[in-house]
Amino acid sequence: MKVILLWCAFLLSSFVLAAEPVLSPFERQEIEKLKLQLVDPESLNLRNIQTVELENGASIVCGEMNAKNRSGGYNGFQRFFVAGQIVRLASVEPETFAGVWEMICEK
Repeated sequence: MKVILLWCAFLLSSFVLAAEPVLSPFERQEIEKLKLQLVDPESLNLRNIQTVELENGASIVCGEMNAKNRSGGYNGFQRFFVAGQIVRLASVEPETFAGVWEMICEK
């Protein structure tokens, strides 16, 4: 009985740790633009993905990403947004990024 319970706990924890966010077709399309900016696009991990609808009808995808750098290591999760052809990462433009993030993504 203990073996069965331990096995179930292992399977459940594996499922929870490996869970990928469920993305809409629009979000997947926008994430592809983000991948073009990465050294190793296949290493991309996402969390807290949301689509924000603006008053002018435009949609922006906001979230947090982590991917391998040139050294093959992960830097940790950082915020990003994709708006049309514009892809911005928090680490690239920290001064302006924070203000834009608060105006758009933290609604």
